Amino acid sequence: MKAARAFAEQLEPVASDVAAVQVTLYGSLAYTGKGHGTDSAVVLGLMGLEPETIDPDSVESLLRAIHADKQLQVQGVGKLRFDPDLDVVFEFGDELPRHTNGMRFVARDEGGRELLSEDYYSLGGGFIARGDEPEVASQTGAPPYPYDSADSLLRMAAENDLSIAELIHANELTWRTADEIRERMNSLWAAMKSCIDRGLRTEGVLPGKLSVLRRAARLHKRLTDRVVPSALDAMEWVNVFAIAVNEENAAGGRVVAAGGEWKEFFEILGQTDAVQALSDAIEVLGFTTEETGDNVALVGRLISEATDEKLAENADKQARRVSALREQIRALNAEIQTEVDLPAHLTNIPGLANM
Repeated sequence: MKAARAFAEQLEPVASDVAAVQVTLYGSLAYTGKGHGTDSAVVLGLMGLEPETIDPDSVESLLRAIHADKQLQVQGVGKLRFDPDLDVVFEFGDELPRHTNGMRFVARDEGGRELLSEDYYSLGGGFIARGDEPEVASQTGAPPYPYDSADSLLRMAAENDLSIAELIHANELTWRTADEIRERMNSLWAAMKSCIDRGLRTEGVLPGKLSVLRRAARLHKRLTDRVVPSALDAMEWVNVFAIAVNEENAAGGRVVAAGGEWKEFFEILGQTDAVQALSDAIEVLGFTTEETGDNVALVGRLISEATDEKLAENADKQARRVSALREQIRALNAEIQTEVDLPAHLTNIPGLANM
């Protein structure tokens, strides 16, 4: 979407002569374009729309109208003839030289003469590059607490007597002001919350040939209808939020991608520490409970209780299952008066093979 919008902006000098625009997707963008909605994204980008501000609820009707009318309102140019099925080309054979996620935009006049052609590359994380131009640096300068893995992040925080939130905030201050950090976090949280809310209220079938039914709205209703909540409900809410976001992602909605280092960090720390890190971040940035909504500490405690309860429940179930297996084997041994050869998947249960 960003690349298409950037190309539309470049058309200004020849805007009065442009009669047609064509987009060709190469490499990975061609092979995964339909499933990832890349074709729809470039069409919306040519209209001047942006991923951060587009209304996800308007996308379906916009695309339906373009397919029906075979016309596209290109930013800064005006309405052009445009058939998405013909003017968005999936090139499965060739790749552009710089990167597998390449796309080519071409504008022509009424006679078919090429007015402008540009190659763009999607580099991941929302970053794009044009042609052979270098990647635009999002930030310059070295942070006070550099790290390259979750392990080094934890070590750096311990050595400097900082919480994770304090360390990250100090690093961010290298590139932007405290107000800018807060504004960006507010923006990301608003996008996250909007994504969750839309996922929880939207029913129906997800796009694609598999016709997968959405589940989040149904699960959300089941949770809100419960008369007597329990500690385990905390985990159920976490799950339904995650499903809502997954379904929005699958439907081409607006989502916020988390960095790989944070994914690794949360995997190492576990759920309760992740919640504590969130609580630390809120404290460092000066958010109030009123601004953040639910009490984070309470959510953390509920998740901890739910996790302990679930682990205990699973351990009890496993113990009963093993006990039942032992009784079955003893009965079988007594009946046939011979040694039983255990199936391979049972020999790993401690003590079972030696009975």
